[in-house]
Amino acid sequence: MKKKPLLIIIISVIYILAPVFNLFYFSYMTGLSPSDYLQKSFQSTLEMILFLILFPIGGIAVYAVRKWSYPVFFLVTAWAFYGNYKTWYYNPDALPIWLLIIATILNFVGVAYILIPEVRKVYMDPSLRWWESKPRYLVDIDNLNQSNEISGKIFNISEGGVFMVPNEKLHLTIGDRIQLKFAYEGLDMELNGEVVHFNPQYLKGYGIRFEEFNKDIKQSAKNLIKKIRKNSPRSER
Repeated sequence: MKKKPLLIIIISVIYILAPVFNLFYFSYMTGLSPSDYLQKSFQSTLEMILFLILFPIGGIAVYAVRKWSYPVFFLVTAWAFYGNYKTWYYNPDALPIWLLIIATILNFVGVAYILIPEVRKVYMDPSLRWWESKPRYLVDIDNLNQSNEISGKIFNISEGGVFMVPNEKLHLTIGDRIQLKFAYEGLDMELNGEVVHFNPQYLKGYGIRFEEFNKDIKQSAKNLIKKIRKNSPRSER
């Protein structure tokens, strides 16, 4: 099973569980029960709600790995910096300086990791989220697109796209949109795709991602994969 990067999972869990840890820690330091702490330590119901749900929202945002995760995560982190400083300033006995420093370092580590260019790309580009990719299967299918002068062989395929090696005369570039026509065991397929990757080492082939298609074509693609799955091994590429 394909899994997300471990650090993304760890940061998510830390943020999701943060309110529980904070509630029991501050209850212990103030000598109050958790319910009494919630009732007496916040000036408004809104502050109490933010205390309970803002960190989990940040954790969910990190775990979701989407473009909107970035502004949500940074908003939560900024609130964490502000909340920790405010608690330390008004109640240094409950949050000693050494604990404030540790909390700040942990927040900084989370932000620094999310800002790493390689990690940021995963959030911004869905094609890089390998754990979301559909299973691919090894095949050897002729691709016949005489009208578009696109022909070659398809070497692996999934519900999301194919890896194709075109004929020697054809050169594609990232972003090109092409039409794929091929047949497999009685199923005729006609799918539109976009070139999203080129691998110069492996057969000098191209990764083609299927574009949005209607319900009938989508069902045909699923039927195709069902047939291929019975006859072909999964691809690790």
